[in-house]
Amino acid sequence: MLSSMDKRIRLGFIYLWDSSWLGGVYYAQNLLKALNTLPDKKKPIVDVHCLTDADFQTLQERTKYPYLEKYLVRKIFWNRVYRKILSFFSCRIDDVDVITINAQDDVIFPWFAGKNAQRFVMWKPDFQEKNLPAYFSKSELYKRDQEVREACLRHIPIVFSSSDSLSDFKKFYPEFCDNETHVVHFAASLPDFSKVNIKDVKQKYGIRKRYLFCANQFWQHKNHLFLFKAFKRAIEAGWDAQLVCTGKLADFRAPKYIEEVKNFMVSNHLEKDILVLGMIDKLELFCLMKHSYAVVQPSLFEGWNTTVEDCKAMNKFIFLSDLNVHREQISQNVCFFNPHNEDDLVQKLMTTNPKEEYFNYNDCVRQFGEDFLKVIEARMK
Repeated sequence: MLSSMDKRIRLGFIYLWDSSWLGGVYYAQNLLKALNTLPDKKKPIVDVHCLTDADFQTLQERTKYPYLEKYLVRKIFWNRVYRKILSFFSCRIDDVDVITINAQDDVIFPWFAGKNAQRFVMWKPDFQEKNLPAYFSKSELYKRDQEVREACLRHIPIVFSSSDSLSDFKKFYPEFCDNETHVVHFAASLPDFSKVNIKDVKQKYGIRKRYLFCANQFWQHKNHLFLFKAFKRAIEAGWDAQLVCTGKLADFRAPKYIEEVKNFMVSNHLEKDILVLGMIDKLELFCLMKHSYAVVQPSLFEGWNTTVEDCKAMNKFIFLSDLNVHREQISQNVCFFNPHNEDDLVQKLMTTNPKEEYFNYNDCVRQFGEDFLKVIEARMK
């Protein structure tokens, strides 16, 4: 029992991400799992502001966090003001809700535009819009820029997922370098998938030989077309493997992109060599990842990549695009390649022998929870 002097922190947790951005959903779930590694007396009460009972129940089941409380946001008539607010969280829902913040919350995460700034903390995973502006509309570029500027003008602390993103912040917003910032490295807590039979999964999806595994939504910057072209060249040169891809088959910014990828497969008769599975059961996904020849991640831009963290958690070798953030994120069980140079990837696929070294990943999960708690405590001072 905690004394009044040791009263638990109450964290207001805005949980409004939708399935169009699974990275946000996974971040939320893994953050609670990381907080669950803290000593019991340090675990905050988490007031979950969510859209449905089902969202809350899923969060409970997947995190097993003992101090969750549900706050369903109330329904209101859709209008431009709330559209602006909710769009920050990639919520593309026509029947949208408004949050009534719990007055007891000591800190609210992440920042919800237009509300009282005193208790909020903003999460800004990356600056993809600044580095790859061609993938965004003018209105989206403006909106994202204004979100950062408004947070800084209100002196709201910003949590970045990498030092690389913090460097981008200083480069793109030099006038706000004095704003409070934190770098909190995300870590993944994997579910138990040991009871999933790899033979059954391989038979189910038509995997008949060793395979390279790619787990990414089919967004344009994830670079699937580049990967497919390089893989085609590798197998034509005698490299014997299949490529297995999972992830949502849609890019709301470039709706025709998935058709371009599929047309490349069909026109080059690669349907048996490249298996595009779409969204699959999460336990099957981790089983396929674990038993693959290696994982490949060809993305052109990341903030702190979930697939890389999954590989670290299971000590899995990964062929990884050579980005500054990826160099920051991983140094073992990895082969970096130029994501603009097919020759480089082909050569490395054909000459690299993946050797997996043990890495104690539990320390990363604990550090994630501890670092986030420090951000909360700093905001309360």
